[in-house]
Amino acid sequence: MIEKELRDAGVDQQRRTSGAAMDLLLHWATPEIGVRGSGNLMEARDLMREGVPHLVVANHISNADGPVIKDVFATYQLPDPVFLVGLKLNQQWFTRFMASGVNGIPVWPDTLEPATESDRDKKSQVNARAAQASKMVLEAGHPLVVFPEGTRSRSAQLKEANSKVSRYMLMHPETRVLPLGIWNTEIVFPVDRALPKRGTNAQVAVGKSTPVSLLGAGIDMESTSGQKELMDRTMKLVAGLLPAEYRGVYSNR
Repeated sequence: MIEKELRDAGVDQQRRTSGAAMDLLLHWATPEIGVRGSGNLMEARDLMREGVPHLVVANHISNADGPVIKDVFATYQLPDPVFLVGLKLNQQWFTRFMASGVNGIPVWPDTLEPATESDRDKKSQVNARAAQASKMVLEAGHPLVVFPEGTRSRSAQLKEANSKVSRYMLMHPETRVLPLGIWNTEIVFPVDRALPKRGTNAQVAVGKSTPVSLLGAGIDMESTSGQKELMDRTMKLVAGLLPAEYRGVYSNR
């Protein structure tokens, strides 16, 4: 079964108890999740069901972002998403609990500097395994979800994306990008709180499924500058889905 193959490749699969508990907590905190661009979501769903690989690219403003994406995808019957999950999430009990409520691939984020030679070796091993698992997820038709900013934006505005994330776009020649814009989750689960709070409905806007080959037209995607350009073009798609006050560094690009 593909579930066993993904697990063997390095995907930490959702734990049933924590997944159910996370869903209940999310629906308590944000009783309704607004979705714009549902037609784009269903078009992407049909492509995923045909096995077309999709990298889901979203802004990151709250620990509620992953659960919200998971809930929206379940509502619209998309294949189960798999998230790239930074090891930093294991440092606090609640974020560790939330991470166990989704399918995740552990990665060593660039924002976490290795302290020792042993840590540097571990980073290399973790990220090599993450690359293998990510490629398998894409080939299996599951959406692979990335937050290219690397960490939550404390201002809720878009920050500069890490151009190294473009490597996930280049793992399969037929990969498409599905851009998502998320807002209000910074109110549902503020960065300075240990638990979410009730009373605000999260909002998600879904862009058009776009082939990476189209996004990268005219640039050398193997070069460092080309990968940055590819990432900038992708983040512009995300910025275009967000209210103006959330667009941050991509407001005028």
